[in-house]
This record gives sequence, C-alpha cells and structure tokens, in this order.
Amino acid sequence: MENIPNPFLYLTSTTLAVALFLWLLYHYIKKRTLNPALKALGRLIPLFLVREGLASVFLFIRAFTPLPWAVLDLIFFLTDSLAILFLVLWTAKYSGRKAFAVPFILINILVAFFLGLALAINLFPKESGWVPRLIPWTVLLGDWIAFAIMLGAITEFNTPNSGHLIELRARLTQIPIAVTTAAALLFGVINFDYDHPFIKYIFLPLTYGAYVYLFYKYVVIHETDEEQRIGFLEKDINSLFDFMSNLGSAISEKFDPSQVLDFITSSVVKSTNADAGAIMLVDEAENTLKVEAVTGVFPPPYPVPDMVKVKIASMQNYFKSMPIKIGETILGEVAKTGKPLFIRNTLQDERMKQNTQNDTLFVSSIIILPLIVSKRIMGVIALLRRDRLKLFTETDYDHVKTFANYSSLTLDFLFTYLELIEKRELERELGIAAEIQQKLLPRKLPELKTATIGAFSIPAKGVSGDYYDILQFTGGRIGLVICDVAGKGVPAALIMVMIRSILHLITSAEKDAAKVITWINRGITGKIDIDRFATMSFMTYNESTGEVIYSNAAHHPLLIFRAKTATLENVDTEGLPIGIERTAKYGQKRIKLGKGDVVVLYTDGIIEAMNQTGEQYTYERFSKLIQENSGLATDEIIAKIKADLKAFVGPAPQHDDQTLMLMKVN
Repeated sequence: MENIPNPFLYLTSTTLAVALFLWLLYHYIKKRTLNPALKALGRLIPLFLVREGLASVFLFIRAFTPLPWAVLDLIFFLTDSLAILFLVLWTAKYSGRKAFAVPFILINILVAFFLGLALAINLFPKESGWVPRLIPWTVLLGDWIAFAIMLGAITEFNTPNSGHLIELRARLTQIPIAVTTAAALLFGVINFDYDHPFIKYIFLPLTYGAYVYLFYKYVVIHETDEEQRIGFLEKDINSLFDFMSNLGSAISEKFDPSQVLDFITSSVVKSTNADAGAIMLVDEAENTLKVEAVTGVFPPPYPVPDMVKVKIASMQNYFKSMPIKIGETILGEVAKTGKPLFIRNTLQDERMKQNTQNDTLFVSSIIILPLIVSKRIMGVIALLRRDRLKLFTETDYDHVKTFANYSSLTLDFLFTYLELIEKRELERELGIAAEIQQKLLPRKLPELKTATIGAFSIPAKGVSGDYYDILQFTGGRIGLVICDVAGKGVPAALIMVMIRSILHLITSAEKDAAKVITWINRGITGKIDIDRFATMSFMTYNESTGEVIYSNAAHHPLLIFRAKTATLENVDTEGLPIGIERTAKYGQKRIKLGKGDVVVLYTDGIIEAMNQTGEQYTYERFSKLIQENSGLATDEIIAKIKADLKAFVGPAPQHDDQTLMLMKVN
C-alpha cells in the first residue's frame, strides 16, 4: 500500500495554529470596533475550520482507501473560492459593488462542477493526474488577479471610507497571488503531494498569510483610528471653547449682529480648513433665504447667468444680493426640510453639475446644515472646498454639526436679546435666558420598553445652574445625567451650556460612564474659574440586560429603592467635582436593576429646601417618601414629591435650584 500520512500529523500541523491565531485576532477586533464590514470577514473563520476539518477527514479515510490527492485539491479550491467571495462581499460593504461577486460565483461553480465530475467518472488517468491538479490553482490565481484589479479601481473619489481598502489592498493581493502561483507549480508541475513536509509545515500555513495580514492590519488601523479620534475630540473641544470664548468677547465689545455672523462664519471656516463659508437667514415675510455673512470666495451652488461667471467679484455680488426662495436650490431645500446635506464629491452628484467645470463656479465638496432652534429653522450655514484633492471628511462634517448647533443657540439668543434692547424691557432678560435654557432640556421624555422616566427642574432665579438630560443610544441603551453648577443665575447657566455642549459631543453607546465624566472634566478644567466647579452624576441603562453603569463627580449618591427587599441603597463612586483638577480620576459601578426598582438622581435643592423657620427638608424625609410611594407610577411619585416639597416649604422663598430625575423599572 502507498505510504499514507498519519492524519494526526496534519491535525497538529502549523496550519491549525495559524487558524487559531486568526480566530483570536478576529475576536479581538470584534470586541474593539463596530465596523459593519467586519461581519463579512467573520465568515472566514468557520470556513477555515471547515477546510481543516474536511482535510483531516480526507486523510483519515485515505488511510484505508487510496483516494486521489485531487480530492484534497478540490476541497481547498472550494474553500478558497468561498474565501475570495467573502472578501468581495467585505469590500462591497465599503464600495456597495456586490455585482462583482457574480462572476466569481459563476466561474468557480462551473470549475468545481467540472472537477467533481472528472473525479467521479475517473476522467483523468493516473499518468495525467497533473491536469486536474493544475486547473483549480490556475482558476484561483485568476480569481485573485481579478480581485486585485477590483481593489485597484477603488479610490477615495468613488468609494466612501475607502482608506482601509487602499491601505490594505497591496499586501492583501500580492501575498495570495504569490502563494497561488507557487501552488500551481508545486501541485500541477512538480506534482508534490500533501504528505510532503514542505507542504504540511510551510506551504499550507502560507495560504493563510493574506488573512493573517488582513486581521493584523485591522488591529493596527483600529488602534490608529482610536488615537486619531481622541485627538479629534481634544481638538474639537478646544476649538469649541475658543469659539465660545471669542464669540463672547465679540458680543461684549459691540453688540452688532452682522459682526457676530461674520465671526461665526470665519470661525467655522478656519476650524474646518474650508475655502469659503456663508450664513443665510430665513426672511419669513418673503419666504426667502438672504445671505448675511460670507467668508472667502463662495460660488453659488446653483445655476447663474453666464455673464456672472466672468469675474469673481461679479459672482460674489450676485450671490450676496439675490435672495433664494425656500425650497429652491440645495440651499433652499435644506432651509425647507431642515435636513443637513453633505456632498463629499460634487462630481458624483447631479445637483452640483454646474459647479464641476473648471471656472469661477468650481466646487469640489460642500456641507450645508440648517440652523434650528426649537424646531424652528432660522437659516443655513454652508461650507465648501474648491480643491479636487482636498474633500471634506466625515470628521469635518461632525465638527461642523457641533458648530452649527451652538451657532443656532447663539443666534437665537442674539436676536432674542436684540428684541429685548429694542423694547427696553431689560427685566425680561432672565426670563428669556431661562426660556433659552429650557430649550436645552429634554422637550419630551423617551418612552422605554422596560422602564418609565420622570423629571422636573425648578430654577430658583429664573436661570438655573442645574442641568439634566437624557441621551438615547443604539442597542436599547440610554444615558441619564444630572449636574449642579456652583452658583446661580446667568454665570452658572453659561457653565451648564458648556457642559451640555461637551456631553453631546463626546457621548456614545461605546463609552462607559467614568470615561464620559473624565472627558467633560478635561474639557471644562482651565476654561472656567475654580469657584465655578460643578458636581455631576452620569449613568447608562441597558434595557435588554437591566444593567446600570454609574459614575459620580462629587454629586449626591444614586438612590435606589429595591422592590424585592423594600430597602433603599445609596450608590457612590470616588471623584472630584468637575472643573477643579484636569487629571482627576473617576470610578464607576455596575448595578443590576429588577422589576419595580426605583432609581433617583437629584440635586441638593431638593433635600436642602427650607421652610420659614429655617428647617431643611432632609434626605431622611425625601427617602422615606420614595419608599412609601414606590408602588405608584413614575409620574405619580413625581407629583407626590412636588406636593410634599411645596407643603413643607410653604410661603418661604426658594433659595436653590431643584432638579430631580426618577426612573422606575416596569
């Protein structure tokens, strides 16, 4: 009998070690990134395990029956063909070109059918056995070459987020092309068999080389992206604070709306390295957009008369002087719908065809965002670039959205305040500021499947230093935050606005509670006076698991009523108030909630409320009230707290802001 290799030698070969390494790499990446393209790569892992399993079964059977080696060639051909198909689907997640998978599928199915048929009817005699062994490796070589051509056609201009593909494509195709070429020589020409030591311990592991490189580079790319994202957040926070600080100075020096608009436009252009920017405000009487501020040369993103294109000055005068009907042109459409527009490459958008010629109207990339306050569209802010090789990125787009949100609030405040000056009703200043502040609080509490939320905030002097918010994330998670700024009135409210801006900039489903508070502290510290510190609590709640992750910055502990034991718990973590020490560290705790449990976040204005005799409401009275009414619905518990506070305080003036958030698990 022919010298049959021991199948256990194959099972313990380096190919299994490499396959295990691939499995570990993939799961490491999967835990650290949410890249949607990773799912397609995950299918490679079970495919490779199937490949090794089938190969081992073949060797085991061959120990008793002298099967032709071409059967193992067919196994490798089928699994490697599927692996290439999965790589095509992986690239389609970036480029959307799933049609490329069709020829791969058809050609490889035909070849596999032909090889299987040839083996079944023993089409090839023993002396010409190199023919069926050469065919699969030759077809695979053609597949890899076609895949390399497909990747080579991808650029940043025709594929969004193509940076990963461009960085990976060279080695990802060079390695398998080299290995497959070697396979065609070894198995088809030299006629090596799989029991040869070189094949088992060197060549077969090398067939995984491209995938090891791919997964390893994913790890490196993710770590690099994480560093860049952190750098972007630091830059974004700093630029936002500079913008807020300089804007405050611009307003205080001369309360001129046109100068403020010019400052906002130039600041956004500078922070995004745009070539030009413009702010257009809605004229409700005429239902038009009017250009109020322009920085740089801003070509109109719509058709203009030919005579206007001749000179840049004429083009700019035309843009500034011609109102745009709401709903007409891409600028008017954004003003009508309130939906932002990001055209990364104008060459790929029919609406920008008039701006793609090499003339004064040329635009390569454009971002248009609505300026919205309380669902009212005040206008739009637009930024553009004119260099074909420097297009806006998603990071630029996110950065501009942050500026647009704050600019909207600033403009709303600006025009509201101008109205106050005109009417000489300065006593309304606090009322207007409080109204603006109320717009920052959640207008509607979210409806959850497993819990109900209630909240209230009562300022002591019209404008509050207290702040609460509810953030909804993907995957059935929400974030609850409550904050108390030292002091009262407008100064405290401005600090609260700064905290809210950073919070909405940095929070996401992936960040834990301690990290969120740490970033807010880093952003605030050094930007405010030390006597304007703030205490803060932040928690996330996972509806599917009932888990709470909680972190505290010297705020009152989280109060939890446990329905199962009818007991109260206070949950606290270490940490200084935010705004005092930039390097302060914050802890966090994980708590599991059960049915009927009640979670309460509150500020000291609740338990320190005083009646006419100077007595305080106290934590004991507050917690007892929670315990006694825990069986009621959330809104009923809130009503009980308000009523009891009012009855206790009586006619005594409110001396501190009162804010409370309560969540009950259904």
